[in-house]
Amino acid sequence: MTPVVCIVSVRRSRGKTCLIEYLIKGLKGKGIKVATIKHTSEPLDVEGKDTWRHTEAGALEVACITPRELITIRKGCISLEDGIQALHVKPDIILVEGFKRSDKPKILCA
Repeated sequence: MTPVVCIVSVRRSRGKTCLIEYLIKGLKGKGIKVATIKHTSEPLDVEGKDTWRHTEAGALEVACITPRELITIRKGCISLEDGIQALHVKPDIILVEGFKRSDKPKILCA
């Protein structure tokens, strides 16, 4: 099983993203494949946009593809485990920004 480490803080703006960037660069420099998962409380899908309309109409999942990005949108109660299983790559480690209530090991940014 791929190791998962959550980078967490009690408050916003405590350096989680900066630490993850630093870890990614350092691990990648050692040949370690890294995937990340970002927790946010803000909606990613904007009401009225096409992808929102697709899910509102009842699609189970929507894939939005640009020449450089692939984003999938799944509505409902989504857990960290859902996010881990949805990854399309096989990383050596998964760094997670947030999910402080998960049972995964954590690094606290204070």
